[in-house]
Amino acid sequence: MKSSSGGGSPTSLWGLLFFSAALSLWPTSGE
Repeated sequence: MKSSSGGGSPTSLWGLLFFSAALSLWPTSGE
């Protein structure tokens, strides 16, 4: 994936943040 933004890969950061939030909010509690 090529990002046309001069500052690294903000998309990756957002994805990671979203993933972390999803995992944290995921209903995995109460086996």
